[in-house]
Amino acid sequence: MALEMIPDRPGREVAFEPKLDGLLAIFYSDWVMPQTMEGEHQYHRCEVKRFKIGEAADADAATTRQHADLLIHAAMRDQCRSGIGRLIQPLVEALGHRRIQTAIIDYVRAGSCARRSPPSSAP
Repeated sequence: MALEMIPDRPGREVAFEPKLDGLLAIFYSDWVMPQTMEGEHQYHRCEVKRFKIGEAADADAATTRQHADLLIHAAMRDQCRSGIGRLIQPLVEALGHRRIQTAIIDYVRAGSCARRSPPSSAP
């Protein structure tokens, strides 16, 4: 029996790019999209952003640890299955394999940290 990939739901990449923009604001406060990427397809813009975030997360373990939930959330929403590692690998190096593996499993089981919080803990 042949295995088939489950197709992504339409519009998934539209919801993903703002997550990358938020991470770019954390890791590169003054980052701007290179002129050569203006007008490119969203998939290619996300590739560039993901690469820059991964590069910065590799270089700054403290910020990576501080924003681990955001990185995991972005990785779980990533439409590029092969690009997820660019977001996860710095987390593994900063926090350890077991901790990140557990966080991913918890995320898949229960959803994001915001969804798991009880309403009474809302600000």
